[in-house]
Amino acid sequence: MWGNGPDGANLMISVLWFITLFTAILTHELGHALFARWYGMQPRIEIHGMGGVTIWQSMKRLDFRQRFVISFAGPGTGLVLAGLFFGLLQIPNLPALVHALLTMHLTVYIFLNLMNLLPIRPLDGAEVLSTLIGWKKGSVNEKIIDKVSFVTAAGCAAYAYISGFLILAVMAGYLAWRSYNAANPNARR
Repeated sequence: MWGNGPDGANLMISVLWFITLFTAILTHELGHALFARWYGMQPRIEIHGMGGVTIWQSMKRLDFRQRFVISFAGPGTGLVLAGLFFGLLQIPNLPALVHALLTMHLTVYIFLNLMNLLPIRPLDGAEVLSTLIGWKKGSVNEKIIDKVSFVTAAGCAAYAYISGFLILAVMAGYLAWRSYNAANPNARR
C-alpha cells in the first residue's frame, strides 16, 4: 500500500506525524472541553492550521479556581497521555510500527503540552499564570501578564534563533510582538 521505495516510506512517516499531531491537538482541546462542561459550560472545539481552541458559552461566571482547572486541563490531559505512551513503550518486543507511533506520540505530546504551559499569550500558560495570581490575590493586572508574556516570548524567540529553529523563532517573535502591543497599547505599531 505504501510502496517499498523511499517515497512510500516518507509518505507513511508523514501520515503518522499528521495523525500524531492531530490527535495531540484534539486530546488537548478535549481536556479543556471536558472540564468546561464539568463546570456547566457549553464547549465547542475548533481545530485550525495553528492548532486548536476550545470556546465555551458561559452559563455563569467562573471563579479563578475553575478557570485555572479548565486552562490546565488541556496540557494536563496531554501530559497524562504522554505518561501512558511512556508506559506502553516499556512493553518488550513491540512491533516496530507500534514502537515508532508511540515514540512519535510521546515526543509530540510532551513538547506540545510543555510549550503550551509557557506564560505566553495566547498559550494556556498565560491563562494558568493569570488565574493562579487571581486565585491567590483576588484580582489580576492583565498588563503584568502581557509583560511576562512579552519577556518569555522574546526569550524563546532569541533561544530558538540561536539554536537554528527559525520557524519557532518567527512564531515566538510574532507572539512577543503581540504581547508587547497588548502591554503597551499606546506604542507605535
